[in-house]
Amino acid sequence: MSNQYQYYKNKKLSDEKIEKLKQIGFEEWHLLRNKRSLKKYREDKWEENYNKLRKYIDENQNKLPSYNTDEFLYQWIYKQKNRYNKGKLSQERIDLLKKLNVNFA
Repeated sequence: MSNQYQYYKNKKLSDEKIEKLKQIGFEEWHLLRNKRSLKKYREDKWEENYNKLRKYIDENQNKLPSYNTDEFLYQWIYKQKNRYNKGKLSQERIDLLKKLNVNFA
């Protein structure tokens, strides 16, 4: 991956090779090299998933997803609850999730 990163950085990779690297998580690996970028990436992903959840709730009469209706969102909520229980979820995110009636009990 280090070699591929150097080729990528020096613009010595074809679009086809870049696309193949993206398919195996190259962009995420590249972000790991820069903590500031990784933090921004994680914040953007959290917001993206939160918006997906908000849209799901709006479209499903204020119901939270179940494992059978939307496995990804169900698991994402479960992960947020785990982070909450470990004290690793910010108050801002707790408040946002509570607005959507996510119960942390």
